[in-house]
Amino acid sequence: RPDHVKNLLSLEITGAWVNEAREVPEAIVDGLDGRIGRYPSKREGGCTWMGIFMDTNPPDEGSWWEVKFEKDRPKGWELFKQPSGLSSLAENRKHLPARYYEDLIEGKNRDWANVYVHGQYGFIAEGEAVTPEYNPAIHFADCSLPVIPGALGFMSFDGGHRPTCLIGQVMPSGRVQIIHALQMIGSGMKQLLNAQVVPVINMHYEGIEDWYVTGDPSLSTGDQGDTDSVPSRIIETTLGVKFNPGPVGWDERREASKNALNSLIDGKPYVSLGKDASILHKALTGGWHYPKTSGGMVLRDKAVKNEYSDPGDCFGYLMAKLTGKSKTKKQ
Repeated sequence: RPDHVKNLLSLEITGAWVNEAREVPEAIVDGLDGRIGRYPSKREGGCTWMGIFMDTNPPDEGSWWEVKFEKDRPKGWELFKQPSGLSSLAENRKHLPARYYEDLIEGKNRDWANVYVHGQYGFIAEGEAVTPEYNPAIHFADCSLPVIPGALGFMSFDGGHRPTCLIGQVMPSGRVQIIHALQMIGSGMKQLLNAQVVPVINMHYEGIEDWYVTGDPSLSTGDQGDTDSVPSRIIETTLGVKFNPGPVGWDERREASKNALNSLIDGKPYVSLGKDASILHKALTGGWHYPKTSGGMVLRDKAVKNEYSDPGDCFGYLMAKLTGKSKTKKQ
């Protein structure tokens, strides 16, 4: 975990090897990078090479790995990709059963095949999804959804060390469009608002005056003698809106999510997501999932806490509160 970086602080090493690197937080790799090249010491002649090897199946799209290697590669970093197992350039096939990859790909979805057969980025859900009712073919549009002038806007927030916000609109028909899903890891609510939420609203939601804002009820707690430390007050002050706490109960939020995903209005899904809400798409696909015991039993009284549980919780708060709520104007 990121907090384990403290275990690296006294290491003096020549190099390191990170196995299954997609499972390792970026902070750990950064911590290792600061410890290599320290053994042997210069007094003992120094090392003739230093560096870090990493191996992995392709990580998620948008992961720190993809950013580091594909979008903003640091000087000295190199990436070596294996060809698809179905490619004529595939190596190692002589050591595998005949038709190994051809049989492996049968019955698998596109993302699974991309990751484990073609060596491409994709998203693999683990565990039992909290929202098996979510169907990307029905609920997800692989394009940006338009903002409709005059339609009610909404926001749903979760806090902690991964503050998250869903932004969208309730259409005149009553259908819900989740247009943006925003998240900052290792920051606070004020940073999320200033760096992402406010710029997105100013750029995409100009002229939308009516907003309904909800989220984690714990956002309304904090040092009540200092309103600057209460996330809900930061939201209200920064955005000029009223914060309506969502329900505490897990069952209520889960049931509301289920009903929303199973509902249609005029033959169309009650809830739709656009590509700018991709982290919520990944959450509902299975990133937001239940834990299992060592014996394989699924525990359905809570979800695993990870970067996908935060947009998942935002979705639950939103679905539980939107139904029957009248629009709320800016203060």
